[in-house]
Amino acid sequence: MPGRSDIFRHSFRSCQLPEARYAGFAFAQAPSTKTGKVFRTGHGPYMSSTLYDRLVDSVIGKVEHALIEDCAIGRKCAGIHTRYGTGLAFVSDEAWREAENAGPAELERRFRGRRMADTLAAYPASGPLETTLALAALNSFHIASGEDDPLTWFRDLRGKKRLGMVGYFCPIMDRLALTGIVPVIFDLRPLPGPHRPEEAADLLPGCDAVLITGAAFVNKTVDHYLPYISPEAEAYIFGHSTPLADELLDRFTLGSSRVLDKDTVFEAIRQGGGPRDFRSGVRKVIRRRRQ
Repeated sequence: MPGRSDIFRHSFRSCQLPEARYAGFAFAQAPSTKTGKVFRTGHGPYMSSTLYDRLVDSVIGKVEHALIEDCAIGRKCAGIHTRYGTGLAFVSDEAWREAENAGPAELERRFRGRRMADTLAAYPASGPLETTLALAALNSFHIASGEDDPLTWFRDLRGKKRLGMVGYFCPIMDRLALTGIVPVIFDLRPLPGPHRPEEAADLLPGCDAVLITGAAFVNKTVDHYLPYISPEAEAYIFGHSTPLADELLDRFTLGSSRVLDKDTVFEAIRQGGGPRDFRSGVRKVIRRRRQ
């Protein structure tokens, strides 16, 4: 089975750090300068590649001859269409600056016809824009595995008291306010109210449910939070950037969006729209955690 090039493996695995094991994944560790506790991050020299490598390695040998058939890049979202389906991913400010500098239309032209495997190989070890496009390609492979979800998962939260929320998950905030569940929000952005990621070690273990936004696969911060989730907690990763991958189902219920009308969705993306702007062209889908 073909694998990724040595340059991608070397750039991430040259960092030798102690490892912790959790839910089948390994995580590089570094002491937090703030608390003296372990702090795991998706950026910089302490980034663990293992989770992201595993997601790519499980797919790359299956897509040897597949090509990127279409691509859309916008201010809020990017989309990749392959023979398997259409995958979406969140576009960060840093990724959009890269796209603006190169020209979104020119980037789309370059990616059309590119080998899907080459795009996937860049996911763990590339800059913000290529990471986003690689994740969208990964999501195109997995999206067909999702089942229609009329928000039935929300019933699972009945009786829960504290919901750890990684990323400010706007789509459910109004409904959450009616349940009496206390949200404990973590966000990389310096917003008033949410906690910083460094506080997860102290606060996340006390949450009996955890919801991670799929955008954490763009900034690669998922593995920072995993070790702090209580084994008894219900755990979810939702959002259009979420890979519906088998490798995540031992711990998480996964939710994403299947594109039903690619032309409508891609046009909205190119005009700067996000999920709310193209929701008529997608359907919410889910993969439930293995029991």
